[in-house]
Amino acid sequence: MTIDLLDEGREAATLLGTDRSLMPEIRELVTHYFLCQALLALWDNGFYEYAKSHPRFTVDEVVAELAVDRTVFETCIVYLNALGFLTRDGEHYGLSERGRKYHNSYFRGLIDLYVGGYGGILQNLNRAARGEIQLSDLHRSTKHAAKGTEEINCISGIPKVLSVMQEIGASRVLDLGCGTGGFLIQLARQFDGLQAIGVDMDADAVEMAREHARDFGLENRIAWHVAELGPDGLPLPASIADGVDVVTAMYILHEMGRGGRQAIVETLTSLRKTLPGRHFIFFESEPPDVDGLAADPAGQTGALNYWFIHPLSLQGSPRWPDDWRGIVEDAGCTLIRHELISPNARLRFYLGKLGNGNGNGAAHS
Repeated sequence: MTIDLLDEGREAATLLGTDRSLMPEIRELVTHYFLCQALLALWDNGFYEYAKSHPRFTVDEVVAELAVDRTVFETCIVYLNALGFLTRDGEHYGLSERGRKYHNSYFRGLIDLYVGGYGGILQNLNRAARGEIQLSDLHRSTKHAAKGTEEINCISGIPKVLSVMQEIGASRVLDLGCGTGGFLIQLARQFDGLQAIGVDMDADAVEMAREHARDFGLENRIAWHVAELGPDGLPLPASIADGVDVVTAMYILHEMGRGGRQAIVETLTSLRKTLPGRHFIFFESEPPDVDGLAADPAGQTGALNYWFIHPLSLQGSPRWPDDWRGIVEDAGCTLIRHELISPNARLRFYLGKLGNGNGNGAAHS
């Protein structure tokens, strides 16, 4: 289809002449895209930590210490300075007040999760729309997705799990899909009596988790194993599972939904057989409330973004609490309670038991 650029130009000129705020608004959308990409590139190469510990720095100092390309780094720095994220005094730069506000784990987590983790999905969306390719995990960075989840979790997820573990008297946790270990390490640093086991299917992530645990002196309190959770069970020796009193799964169960709802049921069933009677804590996002979006679109942008990316990456879509209750009960388990902990992102905490009181662990209320 051929576009008549003369007609398009006249229409655009009329729109831009009528609404003077439209052109800056359009340009701002592109600027946000550039900004996110620049921050991801810098933060991926150590600049997040560097800027936290160096109030003032020069381009030469950062290039030497972080071993980054000078042209790329300097271009990004000049761009951030122009946007007010940095201040400049001669050759020295530093975070501005605005830069310090944005230099936090929540924003970094969103950048890692969506720009780093799902950037490949979005960049190939046009080809997928034409049917040239099918989007899959090959187009996302599981490393960035896991890292972003860890960073966001430190705000509300970790404190919630810590509180519940103290409430139920748990002190030995098995974390499914532990990634690079951020969740367990944060938990162990706040819970002196905690013993933990982290399990992930990615051997590289598990090795990074071991390194991070050593950095914090936690190598004797957290054990790491490469294993994959699925309908056929969790391939761990019984000696490892015997002392576990609570199992955690941070935004992992929906991934089993790639094979449909029954695949999640079968996964939970196998977990119940391996660890009967244990408490089970999991976090999942739910879909945005359509009526709520109409009334307050900005109030659920987190949930909308999360919902948008999951069908595209062929993961299991977000589910409502009633659906999760049905899944848990169909697996012979018990859902004790659930709670919405982030209204904008619709993130929900669930506490259950791997059993239903019929020989598979007593149910608690």
